[in-house]
Amino acid sequence: MTTSPIAITGATGRIGGRVAQRLSAKGAPLRLLVRDLGRAPDLPGAQAVLAPFADGALVQEALTGVEVAFMVSASEDAERVGQHPAFVDAAAAAGVRHLVYLSFRGASEGSTFTFARDHAATEAHIRDSGMAWTFLRDGFYADFMPGLVGEDGVIRGPGGDGRVAVVARDDIADAAAAVLADPGAHARRTYTLTGPAALSFNDIASIVGEVQGRQVTYVDETPGGGPGLPRLLRRPRLGGGGVDLDVHRDRRRRARRGDRGRRGAHRAPGDAPARRAAPRRLTAAAGGRGRLSPRRARPERCAACSGPCRARAR
Repeated sequence: MTTSPIAITGATGRIGGRVAQRLSAKGAPLRLLVRDLGRAPDLPGAQAVLAPFADGALVQEALTGVEVAFMVSASEDAERVGQHPAFVDAAAAAGVRHLVYLSFRGASEGSTFTFARDHAATEAHIRDSGMAWTFLRDGFYADFMPGLVGEDGVIRGPGGDGRVAVVARDDIADAAAAVLADPGAHARRTYTLTGPAALSFNDIASIVGEVQGRQVTYVDETPGGGPGLPRLLRRPRLGGGGVDLDVHRDRRRRARRGDRGRRGAHRAPGDAPARRAAPRRLTAAAGGRGRLSPRRARPERCAACSGPCRARAR
């Protein structure tokens, strides 16, 4: 592990905060880049500094003396496309050698999913920056699933019969901490982080209901009875497991082009086959005990060595 401080952005958030806690517990010196010093976590060996993404001068000053930095993507906002390059340029100017970026599954410039295009643009800018890099691409959070249940005990949305391998934030933080502790072993590698099981929204409703001791059901709101949002989002061209505010418009655009795409869920390398099993941390997020042994987030095969490189905490 490097003796210079490891920079963590988003340290007041759910991912950055978890990563900072794990690295602090290992005794790593940390520099926490935050927008509000009053919300910065008080961790051993950590120094909090004010450095919003859009302020290149403050970011460069905050990153001076840092060799390795963890960049959590900024909040979903129209300004994010401009904020990310500003941060990357400031990091390079400050002398950062390795940037670990929390990206998005299926990031692609040609995606019809807005956020996937944003992340692809950021990845391209990082590649051109001269810094070493590692990209961690995640998707739907397992921790988020219980929050989809309405007061009437119903999950509603355009999910159809698609499946999604939801991943726990704790697993993402474990993978990120492992990479940051030994960045050289993961240079120029892209990891797709998923959960251990591909679940339908009926599966998710059943799991949440069982754990919470009530009936939870899923009501499909897919327009026209199509294949459903998660199935579409599992296709790499569409960018992974997020929610596109323009998905209905995008589906109409594809229909006009005659681009219906193949049916069925895409499974990226490292995904587990579909099965009716509850990831332990999904049941934990719903308020109960898990039924499976913990599974770490799974990386895809490395483009550099074609091997199943693992970004696991040991």
